[in-house]
Amino acid sequence: MPLSGFPPCGRFNFLLLCAWLITGLAQADQPLRVGIYHNPPKLMLDENLAPDGILGEMLQAIAAQEDWDLEVVECQWRDCLEGLYQGELDLLPDVAWSEDRATRLSFHREPALRSWSRVYQADGKGLEATVDLDGQRVAVLDGSIQERYLQQLANGFDIAIDLQGFGTQSAAFDAVSRGLADAVIVNRHYGDWRLPEPGVSATPIMFQPVRLFFAALPGQQVEVLERIDARLNAWKSDPDSAYFAILERWGLRQQEGIRVPHAFWWGLAGLGSVLVLALGGNLLLHRRVTERTRDLASSEQRLASILDSVEAFIFIKTPELRYAYVNQRICDLLGHPAEAIIGQGDEALFDTETAARLRADDRRVFDEGQTILDVLPSLSFLGSCRLWRKGRGFLRRSGAA
Repeated sequence: MPLSGFPPCGRFNFLLLCAWLITGLAQADQPLRVGIYHNPPKLMLDENLAPDGILGEMLQAIAAQEDWDLEVVECQWRDCLEGLYQGELDLLPDVAWSEDRATRLSFHREPALRSWSRVYQADGKGLEATVDLDGQRVAVLDGSIQERYLQQLANGFDIAIDLQGFGTQSAAFDAVSRGLADAVIVNRHYGDWRLPEPGVSATPIMFQPVRLFFAALPGQQVEVLERIDARLNAWKSDPDSAYFAILERWGLRQQEGIRVPHAFWWGLAGLGSVLVLALGGNLLLHRRVTERTRDLASSEQRLASILDSVEAFIFIKTPELRYAYVNQRICDLLGHPAEAIIGQGDEALFDTETAARLRADDRRVFDEGQTILDVLPSLSFLGSCRLWRKGRGFLRRSGAA
């Protein structure tokens, strides 16, 4: 039937339906662009440049059952992640879920694998606890969740960790065996896969359990993620499925993912408790220091008020014979505010003869610990008055008297 036989509204709807069908068929024929980075045994390429490793085999099995064509894009981790963000990739395996990534990426619901991070050290380092990382050169994968976690950990424990970023986990691990780093933090699958490695050993330091997914951009590849979810759920309910066969082939126990040891959770809880206590202790210490500083300032103000009201000339000098404190009577005597007197020596305030006499008396107080009581020579601004001077050495921690 020619289009002229359709009413205008019908012709428009017919053309719209055709365009939708053509677009859908074109999209169905498009291969799924998948980023693959080197992270054995979880993800890598085989000799034919096809996805390999635990998650690579899972993707291959799902693609075969769903009749997907895969276009493999080899890249380093940071480039893979950036390519996904920029829409240059459709899917990226082996992405650990985090709150930050959840705002920028879409994940299926059932995790493909579970893992955690572990510290591997140069032989002889003796690293046994998180605080032992203080002052150590620690290699880490650039842009990884381990890198961000370690930065937060260092701030929380107030320790200095020399983080050294590398483009691949292989390069980070090699840095330890080559003596360029004291330790490396990688996921435990990769770390255990590298052992035994000459000069490198595992430590009991484990943290940050994570769930691993295939990720896409929000609102894109929705059906792909749904099909991955459906396959994973079906596989995990069948002990004879391809999922458990893949885990068995790579030397992992046939369980629903990899279960974290109970000791790890106890250690994580202990680490969290220590971190909370450390932060709480820092806050408490800061509050106490603030209170003590405020109390000290208040006490100094009260003491200054008392000394200013005393009918005596009171001052404190440093070992260099400069004024560190003067009460109001001294200020009135010399005709200068305290700010103009403090830091000055007698030569700036008295005549040469008087200044020399005062310096001699002060040296007796500082050097010999004597108490002096005498009459000062007449001062021009005192007229006929006589000024008695008593000097006694009360040494402060700063050395002033």
